[in-house]
Amino acid sequence: MAKNRQRGEGSVFQRSSDNKWGASLTYIDPHTNKARRVTKWVNTKQQASEQLNKLKAELHLGNSLQESGHIWSLVKRLGK
Repeated sequence: MAKNRQRGEGSVFQRSSDNKWGASLTYIDPHTNKARRVTKWVNTKQQASEQLNKLKAELHLGNSLQESGHIWSLVKRLGK
């Protein structure tokens, strides 16, 4: 039976098309006050769980998840 998670805890799930595991976390971006979803795809359920824990740790430290991804590098290049 699947574990029910509370709001803000994220989710771990398997994609049926290629059997990859996903770790997904929705959060409110402090810069724009809009909801953002980050999903990381890996090969095993354990890796997905570890990715989810890393994402939650970054949010707990106050880092915007966009700063570690492609969006932040694009914003820095455009000078905004």
